[in-house]
Amino acid sequence: MFERLLEQRLAIYAVVHNTKNASDARLLDLTENQWRVMEEMVPVLKPLYMATRIMCSEEYPTISGLYPILFSLKNHHFVRNDTESVTVANFKAKLLDDIEKRHKLSSDDILTNLTMQATFLDPRYKTLPFLTDEQRDIVHEKVISCIEVFQGNARRSNDQTQGTDADSEVESEPPAAKCAKLTQEDVSYLLGAYYTEDCEIVTPQSPAEELKLYKSEKPISGKGNPFDWWSKNKSSYPTLSVLARRTLSVPATSVPSERVFSVAGGTVTKLRGALDGDSIDKLIFLNKGLRERVSIAAKSTEVAEIGTIRIKQEATDTVTDTEEDTAVSAVANLPTLPSLPQL
Repeated sequence: MFERLLEQRLAIYAVVHNTKNASDARLLDLTENQWRVMEEMVPVLKPLYMATRIMCSEEYPTISGLYPILFSLKNHHFVRNDTESVTVANFKAKLLDDIEKRHKLSSDDILTNLTMQATFLDPRYKTLPFLTDEQRDIVHEKVISCIEVFQGNARRSNDQTQGTDADSEVESEPPAAKCAKLTQEDVSYLLGAYYTEDCEIVTPQSPAEELKLYKSEKPISGKGNPFDWWSKNKSSYPTLSVLARRTLSVPATSVPSERVFSVAGGTVTKLRGALDGDSIDKLIFLNKGLRERVSIAAKSTEVAEIGTIRIKQEATDTVTDTEEDTAVSAVANLPTLPSLPQL
């Protein structure tokens, strides 16, 4: 809003002063100090605007970006500058106080909460550059404890399932024998010298090894999608990938759910008042899914059209060059006219 006002400053001045009453013009016109404050506030408000848009997105995880954004605002964007006015400095101070009051960035309690775990499990922010080495160790220990708890729950669930299956067995004829699956030893015996284990995926045997292997990986680009990364590397991190999907799926704000309510309001109208709940859920699901697919298809079509236009342009340039070369050669091959006799 401030950027737009600064762009249209001359137009606003012309409209305000286009009146016969000079007192109204002085009342509506902004002072030079107010224009200067707006100009200084633009770089302060821009990070907040970008943070709001990122936190309200549905295309990628948002909970893992909360602490990186907050610490970036605190340590970079809202640092006091000697050249700024008192109004801007007070505004930054109040913003920092409000962020500290809401999120407790100076407290060590944030090191063990779900949001910090999600930040570490995001391949984009796993280095945690805004924390000290001691604080990173606390986060790593918390993640290891979560992995151990998850593995214990999974083992208990498997034991209960196997016990239930054993109790419900009924005496019957033994099933037909099936061919046993080939093991690595069988494959090694068959291939002989051609067998190699270089392409075998290394699976960590303990939570500490799994965490160490994950820490040794290079962080992905900020434009990458953490869900795609974990989907490709879930075989290397069988337990950590499940924990990552569970934590990264938590939305950082209530904006996605509010958008679903907006879609529901447009779906359930007077003409659709007899729809049951299951049908409404399916319609909303199709609405959200189709929108994503349409946007992806539109981007792909746009890229394809750009490529086709470039190919046609190159072909046109080639044809034009060929025509010019043909015309030049035709002129060069014209017969020579005889010279006229001199009078």
